[in-house]
Amino acid sequence: MKTKFIFQLLPLLWILLITQGCATWEDKLDQRAKWKKFHEESTQSPTLPFQKWPREK
Repeated sequence: MKTKFIFQLLPLLWILLITQGCATWEDKLDQRAKWKKFHEESTQSPTLPFQKWPREK
């Protein structure tokens, strides 16, 4: 009797797990998009000061 009840709950638990996973993936993709946009908009370059100096001959 108890096993039948558990098997009825499995699809519901599976759906909840899948929707939770999708929400976290959407959050991750959103964070990546925000980071990419920030990285593209930032004009600072780590090598910028070195490019201003003249080359040694």
